[in-house]
Amino acid sequence: MNAHPSVPSSEEEAEASVRSLRRLMLLCAVVPLVLLGLFASYRFQQVHDEAELRLDRALRIAQEHALKVMETDETLLRHVSDLADTAGGPIAQDPALLHQALRALAQDKPQIRTIWVIDAEGRPVANSRTHPPVDGTWTGRDAFRWHAERRGTGNLAFSEMRPSQAGSDAVFDMSRARLGPAGEFRGIVVISASPDYFARFHADLSADEPGLAITMFRNDGVVYSRWPALPGAAARMSPGSPVLSRVLRGESRGIIRGVSSLDGKPRLLLFRRVGEFPVYLGTGTEISAIRDTGLREMGMILAFAAVPVMGLLVAAFAAMKRAAQAREAARRLHQNPTRAARSRKRCARPRRWKRSAASPAAWRTTSTTH
Repeated sequence: MNAHPSVPSSEEEAEASVRSLRRLMLLCAVVPLVLLGLFASYRFQQVHDEAELRLDRALRIAQEHALKVMETDETLLRHVSDLADTAGGPIAQDPALLHQALRALAQDKPQIRTIWVIDAEGRPVANSRTHPPVDGTWTGRDAFRWHAERRGTGNLAFSEMRPSQAGSDAVFDMSRARLGPAGEFRGIVVISASPDYFARFHADLSADEPGLAITMFRNDGVVYSRWPALPGAAARMSPGSPVLSRVLRGESRGIIRGVSSLDGKPRLLLFRRVGEFPVYLGTGTEISAIRDTGLREMGMILAFAAVPVMGLLVAAFAAMKRAAQAREAARRLHQNPTRAARSRKRCARPRRWKRSAASPAAWRTTSTTH
């Protein structure tokens, strides 16, 4: 009498199993995606932070290098000024001896293209490369005008880029005024610095950091060097650029996400002033490169995670299919109780072995009669 209620109970159990397996399949798909999304968000921020740390490390190295070079050049300018202005000294009286002294000072200093001594009229007195000096007057040059017109409050100036004496490449001038006992203007001493020297150092620094760009510029946006080089790029940064706009506000360092005024690409940018000199260094990398790095990592993780997730989905689908078949069998039995009763009676009937009349050696099963 209790046999009939058990059939719908089995059907209900099968239906519950199918529902549970459906939920399992949903969880197998949704949970990995949610976890991957959370990890992707965390990892993308981590990749950004790591890129920022690498940029800051490269910027600090470039700044320390530039600071040492410029401090060395500043010391040389003071020494050259003393040589040129020592009253009665043999070097000051003889341009040939002054040329030899300048040549010795510039030797083994790759950052220096030429050392100059210029008089108050803008005429070259001596330089470290040739004697007599072949370059023309300096009255129209930025370095000379800055000191002659007393534009700045300090005694050290950095010029715009100009063609070198050989005319093959460009240089920028680091200059110092020559002043008499009463403060009268006697001319200038100049070190023509090689931007290529800084670019080569920055190229070596960038070798371990693909996508790294390093720029050295004056505090008004004049670009001295950039690695990698940008053919056709503007010689001066736009005043509205993300970096220069903050430099013009007096900031000495900063971190920016913005569009570079040199190549027009969205970049993560860091900048820092070189000591007390009116020169800044900036490092940057394309935001797309940071994003691509994160996407590559996510792709690798997704590839590794796809195999076990697909295995779980296949196993859950197979189990759900079997549960659905069991549910269907239970439903059919419930709809045909006579067949179900016969099936149960046949399964419950005892059996015994009986020797076959046709073949005594063979055995067959027969139902026991009462």
